[in-house]
Amino acid sequence: MQKSLRRFFLIRAIFLGLLTVVGSVFWYAKIAAETEWNFSNGMNYYNKEEYVETAQWFRKAAEQGHAQAQYHLGRLYDSGKGVIEDNQQAVNWYRKAAEQGLAQAQYHLGRMYDSG
Repeated sequence: MQKSLRRFFLIRAIFLGLLTVVGSVFWYAKIAAETEWNFSNGMNYYNKEEYVETAQWFRKAAEQGHAQAQYHLGRLYDSGKGVIEDNQQAVNWYRKAAEQGLAQAQYHLGRMYDSG
């Protein structure tokens, strides 16, 4: 009896663990798709030169950790397109993207540090 009770709880724990893993995978996939969708919307508005909307979509994706969105949001702050020009914000977003290994962001971050 004791052995079958232990087996029951072990199987139950494994089952709950698997449910947690599967749920986490689906949640991560949903967030990743949403992040990419936010970035794509930002690029669509950027190509239409609608920079205020561009900044809004890039910010959503950037806050979700999308390196390209972080870089492009930095570019908007660097140039003042769609947002008030703000070198500190530009450096902040370039740094986040650069820390993820994005070469363009590393270049622009270095350029900003070089120019003071």
